[in-house]
Amino acid sequence: MEKVTKRKFTESFRAEAVRMVLEQGQTTAEVARKLEISDKSLANWVRKGRRRAPSSVPVAVDRAARPVSELEAEVSRLRADQADVTTTAVSGGNARRCQELANAARAFGSYPLSIDGWMGALFDFSGPRQQSLPETWVSSYQFDGSSTVDCLPIRFGLDYQGIESITTPAGTFRCHYFVYLLAGSAIDHPPYETWVTTDGTSTLARARAGSPLDYTYEFVGLV
Repeated sequence: MEKVTKRKFTESFRAEAVRMVLEQGQTTAEVARKLEISDKSLANWVRKGRRRAPSSVPVAVDRAARPVSELEAEVSRLRADQADVTTTAVSGGNARRCQELANAARAFGSYPLSIDGWMGALFDFSGPRQQSLPETWVSSYQFDGSSTVDCLPIRFGLDYQGIESITTPAGTFRCHYFVYLLAGSAIDHPPYETWVTTDGTSTLARARAGSPLDYTYEFVGLV
């Protein structure tokens, strides 16, 4: 039987969630959805908060609104030791897999190609030209993602080739150029190269898969 680990929340996290309901006028359902917590748990926190005297309701010291992004970051830290993956098949229906991790995952590779741009964001440009990317996971060991959804460890690295200016249908971009180091990888992947924008967004501008596929993918634009 799979063991379920109960999530723990800090007092500041609970206090801010309560403040979003009591002071900002948001509903418990809205806040619970934003913070990815149980409606029932939040309702219980709010009920306890209402019973306290107004001066004793635990909120931020200056009672200023704490950005939701900070709370989302805390949710991410709470979930750093767990991978939770859901996929939707073209034929309809969802598949989900949740797995505990020994160490926090640095990245998770799914099959939209935009993910490969974000892999480039993991590269430490102050380090060596060739770097491995540990604690990385994928949803499938099939190159095209055609197996059932899963949470599988993968070993690979990046070989940094420098900055290149490339032109795609979406325009001209300055890009970090990477060659993937796939020796020993669990995926039988053809040679692979990516060009990732240098503007801080890590947008995948171009990707090239070598023989026997010989595919080139390019950034066309935003939809």
